[in-house]
Amino acid sequence: MSKYADQIIRVIEIMKTEVYRITDNGEEVSSEEIHDITRDAFKETAKEFDVTESTIESKCTRDMGISAEEFYGLVRDYLIGNEKELEDKIVDNCKENDNPADVRGAIQKIR
Repeated sequence: MSKYADQIIRVIEIMKTEVYRITDNGEEVSSEEIHDITRDAFKETAKEFDVTESTIESKCTRDMGISAEEFYGLVRDYLIGNEKELEDKIVDNCKENDNPADVRGAIQKIR
């Protein structure tokens, strides 16, 4: 898969881990925590891929035509099984060398 797909998938994995850590303790994720979780996921992914945080944020937002808050909402809805919009947005914006079925499969493994 392209770095584009790999990086977005990594952001979702990090967000899932943190959201589940909070909710597994019976707590709800506050809007302030949502913002922090999203920012931290961008930052951690950027560090792992040796790119800037803005590069990661751009791939998760501007490249898909959404805001960071909308991105989080799509991730949240995807993780609880309500929506496939996140999956569709990522696949629709994949690079030419990405196989849509492979990208979709990688995203589905996160859930």
